[in-house]
Amino acid sequence: MGNANKALEIVKSGVDAILTDIVLSGIDGFGLMEKINALNLSVKPKIMVLSELMQDGFVQKAIGLGASYYMAKPYEVELVAKRIEEMFELNANKKEVSNVKRVFNRALEEKITNIFITVGIPAHIKGYQFLRE
Repeated sequence: MGNANKALEIVKSGVDAILTDIVLSGIDGFGLMEKINALNLSVKPKIMVLSELMQDGFVQKAIGLGASYYMAKPYEVELVAKRIEEMFELNANKKEVSNVKRVFNRALEEKITNIFITVGIPAHIKGYQFLRE
């Protein structure tokens, strides 16, 4: 998504987990976590940070603000899915795990599509689907 203000609106509507970077437009990932902590939610979402910023101070601050995991980019989708499983302890119910993976894959596809649009690659071009995959 890339925009912390939009993410905050989605969080208010109710989500179980958030995958975020530290570098976002609007407010940064730390600001997003601070605002989520300030919300009066009955159940706060689990937060996983995926970032290129790996200085010890960034990691400690994110964990202090409630992040369950802090992972370095580039990352493997399977490893992210495994960490999500661990966050929710979904090993007993594989159906829920597959739903989480499906949501994550959809978000990744949307991000790739947005990059293609930004670069100017039209959807009708031959090989578009191949590039997306």
